Amino acid sequence: MPRRFLSLFIKHIRNNLLLYFLCILLLCVGIITGYMSTRSLTDVQNMELLNYLNGFFQLFSNTEISNSSVLLQSLANNFRICFFIWIMGATFIGIPIILILISLRGFIFGFTLSFLVNRLQRKGIVFAMVSMLPSNIFILPALIIIGVMAINFALYVFRNRSNGISNLVKDFIGYTIVIASIFLLIILGSFIEAYFSVYLIKVFIS
Repeated sequence: MPRRFLSLFIKHIRNNLLLYFLCILLLCVGIITGYMSTRSLTDVQNMELLNYLNGFFQLFSNTEISNSSVLLQSLANNFRICFFIWIMGATFIGIPIILILISLRGFIFGFTLSFLVNRLQRKGIVFAMVSMLPSNIFILPALIIIGVMAINFALYVFRNRSNGISNLVKDFIGYTIVIASIFLLIILGSFIEAYFSVYLIKVFIS
């Protein structure tokens, strides 16, 4: 079973190399843009963000963080973007929005990484590795796969728009099941963020 799944996944990637290249490229562009954008921040904005970061560290030092609350917040944030990508996959005109959402997620990742590294230097690199890297190893690839699936389905709907609504509804149900199964990777990433990353952050701060 695992071998069959792996072979199907490899075949899927080969058949959609261009879409994967495009989505990964836009994610990287978003990360680079986010990383570079911190240079345009004013002194006031830098100070506000630094105060927020210091408050975050104090909160972790002085308060018992609820892992379940972090988990729910992470799931809510990731579900929101995946939900919009899923919906946009039902329409051909949603393809640009899917690409923008992927790029925006990269921008947020790059901006956060840049701010941590620029303000905390070596400590910022370590903090980024313990707080961002473990969960995003699963979340970002899953987001790329969901994006490719959504674009594929949007193209399919456009090509087969004359086949009748009943056939499209069946295909939409199958599309939804696939998206939901991939979202399991994001759930795993959220669990890692809520429990493993929170633990590492506490160790880092102490």
